[in-house]
Amino acid sequence: MNPAAGMHDNTQHEAVQSVFRSAGARSYIDIVTGSGLEDSVRQAVMGGAQVIGVAGGDGTISSAANALVRTQAAMLPIPLGTRNHFATRYGISDLDSAAQAWRAKTVNAVHVGAVNDRVFVNNASCGFYPKAVRYRERLESLMPRTPAIWLAGLRVLLELPLLHVQIAVGDEVRQLRTPALWVGIGRNSLKLPANGDAGGAEAVLEAISGRADTRSAIVKTALRLVRHVKRGITLQDDRLDVVHTREFTLAARKAIDVALDGEPFRLQPPLEFAVLENALRVMGSVRGH
Repeated sequence: MNPAAGMHDNTQHEAVQSVFRSAGARSYIDIVTGSGLEDSVRQAVMGGAQVIGVAGGDGTISSAANALVRTQAAMLPIPLGTRNHFATRYGISDLDSAAQAWRAKTVNAVHVGAVNDRVFVNNASCGFYPKAVRYRERLESLMPRTPAIWLAGLRVLLELPLLHVQIAVGDEVRQLRTPALWVGIGRNSLKLPANGDAGGAEAVLEAISGRADTRSAIVKTALRLVRHVKRGITLQDDRLDVVHTREFTLAARKAIDVALDGEPFRLQPPLEFAVLENALRVMGSVRGH
C-alpha cells in the first residue's frame, strides 16, 4: 500500500484488511513509498507469493509492475489512487470488486510498455505533461493541488518548450519538433477506459505527436483531444501524427522529461521504447472473457 496515493488516511488500511478478511484472504499489508515499493514487491516474489495486491493509483501500479514483469506472480490492483485507469480496465473499481477478483482467481496475461529499463502499464508522455507535473509537485508545498495544477500548466504553456527529437521506426527516421509525444499501449490509446474493457488489446505501441508550435495552436489541439477522449472516438486530426509499431527509438541531444503512468522521470537518450507482449499477470475480469 502506498500511503501517498489519492486521499489516503488511516482508515484505508483498516478497510483493506476488513474487506479481504471477509473474502477469506490471509494477507499481510506492507505500507511503503518510493523505491521501497518495488523492493517490497521483489521480496514478496522471491518469497514465493503467488498473488500480490497493490493498493494505490496508476503510479503505484506502474512501480510494482517493474518488479512483476516476466514473473509468475499475479498482480491484484486495488484502486486507492487519484486515478485508477489500469484497475478499471480489469473490472476493479473499488475495494469490493478487488476482493471479488481475488475470489474469482481469473488471471490475465497483459501487454505493457517499456522505455529503457522502466515499465509503464498505461502510457508514457514526453514534453508538456511531465514538465507540468514537475512544476505542480513544487507548488503543492505552497498551495492545494487544484490551483497547483492550473498554475503549472499555465507556466509550461507560457514557456512553450518544444521537444527537438529524432524518432526511428525501423529504417525510417523522422525529425520531430513538437510540444508533446504520447506513447500508449494498443490502438486508440487516448480513450478513457471503461470498466472491464481490456480484452483483446493489440500488442502495439501508439505514438502520437503534435505539429502545433504556437500557444494558440497547442490550446486548440488540446481541446480537440479532450473532445476525442470524452467521446471515446477514434483519433483523427490533421495536426497530429500517429505511428503504430512494436518498438522505436527516440534520440535527442539532452535529457528528456518523461512521465510514466503520470510519474515524472528525466531520462538520458537514446530512449528505446518497446511493447512487452503478455509480460504481466493481472487478476481481474474483462468483457468477452
